[in-house]
Amino acid sequence: MLGFHEIEGELRLTISGTLAYAGGQTGLLWVVAAAAPSGWETNHAAALTVPGAFTLTNVPNGTNWWLKAFRDSNGNGGCDAATEAQGAYTGNPILLTTNVGGVALAL
Repeated sequence: MLGFHEIEGELRLTISGTLAYAGGQTGLLWVVAAAAPSGWETNHAAALTVPGAFTLTNVPNGTNWWLKAFRDSNGNGGCDAATEAQGAYTGNPILLTTNVGGVALAL
């Protein structure tokens, strides 16, 4: 079934939605599912060259995830909160028990 993956006996799911950005910064847009509200470290991320649809795959179920996004304007691969546009999903955290769609993020 599309969107469901099983890795080493653990069900993995999909999170999808759209990312909006109308600011002036350039660089990759990153959407991340982080395991903590204050962190950006993750193995579950999608890079976009333009705002629009995103999909995060193989995300472990049964866990709270905080969905966030940032514009990597300096190209260092990390979120620099003081200078880069960023935003978080207003429905955070998501307790992932099934595929989630329709997530709207804005920077």
